[in-house]
Amino acid sequence: MKVRYVSLPATPVNLPGLLQKALDRAGIAAEAFANGVPVETEAGTEALLLVSPFLTERGSLNGNALWKRYLAQHCPQTKLIVVGFKKKSGINYLDVFDLPENLSHFFETAQPAGADWQPVDAGGAEMQQELRTFFLGHGNESIAEAVSDIFKHCSLIDPADAADYATVKTNFLDCYAVPQKWAGLQRRWAKYEWLFPYTPFYHLMQEIAAKISYISPYFDNKCTDREQFAKLEVNKHLFELTFLINKVGKYVL
Repeated sequence: MKVRYVSLPATPVNLPGLLQKALDRAGIAAEAFANGVPVETEAGTEALLLVSPFLTERGSLNGNALWKRYLAQHCPQTKLIVVGFKKKSGINYLDVFDLPENLSHFFETAQPAGADWQPVDAGGAEMQQELRTFFLGHGNESIAEAVSDIFKHCSLIDPADAADYATVKTNFLDCYAVPQKWAGLQRRWAKYEWLFPYTPFYHLMQEIAAKISYISPYFDNKCTDREQFAKLEVNKHLFELTFLINKVGKYVL
């Protein structure tokens, strides 16, 4: 059986010693899976171990439901195994301090991520709720709506026409505070980006971060430079940002 365990870029972890020894006795090799690449590209992974909760500088996080939801869509046959330190009982749960005598049987009878079951709550703040707040905002527009609104106004720009650019900037970019809206988007990202390395879609969040960083100079310059707009291909990246944000949102909302 091909078994992997999630090792996070933010806080790389090894398996708890008690579990590692039990796996060794059972002849089960568990290899680290470095989060940051799509888990679905790890061909042949039959079981994925998730040590829970995640321990961060801002407290502990429970990402079990989020990881199951992602795996159910992309790797429905992979068995998500929650590894915890609390005395709990439930499907696909390994209590480090009370491990089953027959680990091979445990893995054989564990449920795949695509089956209808709920992961054990091993403690920590619910990460999915934190991410919903990031996506939906605090009663204001969602992050997808914010990017779409910026894209709507920028799509009016013809970078080859200087006179037209000046008109669009005055009547739309300035009138609808597009540079300020972009700055608000950056603040929102900065507030929540500490969460992203703990998600199963971290590779997508890295793509989004790269695009935000790439086109930010244009908005930081208050949308004054028509040539910079063309050189950075701002509309192309705004379109791709909208697609990526909506793609990630389906795992959270």
